[in-house]
Amino acid sequence: MQPKHARWLYPAMALAMLVAIGLLARQGLASAYHFKSVYYLERWQHDSVVLLPAYQDAKAAAQRSLKLDNANPHYRLMLARTLEWGHQQQLEQVDPLLLRQLYQQALAQRPQWGDGYAAYAYALAWILAQPEEAARQLLQAQQYGPYMPQPLLLGARLANDFWPQLPPEFKAQYFTDQLKLATAYYPVYRQYIAIARQSPLRDVQCAFLRQHALNPGVYARLRHDLCRHWPQPV
Repeated sequence: MQPKHARWLYPAMALAMLVAIGLLARQGLASAYHFKSVYYLERWQHDSVVLLPAYQDAKAAAQRSLKLDNANPHYRLMLARTLEWGHQQQLEQVDPLLLRQLYQQALAQRPQWGDGYAAYAYALAWILAQPEEAARQLLQAQQYGPYMPQPLLLGARLANDFWPQLPPEFKAQYFTDQLKLATAYYPVYRQYIAIARQSPLRDVQCAFLRQHALNPGVYARLRHDLCRHWPQPV
């Protein structure tokens, strides 16, 4: 004869297991939909044309992943980025309120997410035409990762496109960041050089960098790639 407590304990354990299995299944399905959206986004970055059916499929997958697991901030960002891509390709007008909401909710879920602040900054500057607010988001990203490549590179792009509109505290940080990028590891350095060569601030950047005690290797590399007017090192 079973103890009295076993009459409810075993059914309760079985129910808990079923709930856990159901939750894992939902999370697994959400992940599958998420990576479907990731696939489309990565493909679009290499294609010049985005067809409406592909965009609609990617958007539906991003929405589905978020509906299945709304505790994952990555799913909010993926939906936001998908909506941005549709807007840029003139497939669908983005809802500014929804876009802001997705980023703000994602950052509330993960408040120390440097790349999340950078993604929000991109949307603010190039989708919503609010570069000053974008600069503030990048300053926020600095607090959680002062050497993270994406916020640093995006800050350089922001300065290229919107310098007169940016707040003083961002402009001050911008020059400090130039030194970080100029001495970064090679893949990040190459991206920095591609941005810096197009910058209206190029001469000012070179003047700032030359004031610092660069080691001979960094000096020679910058002289060759960006600041060709620098004198030949002795």
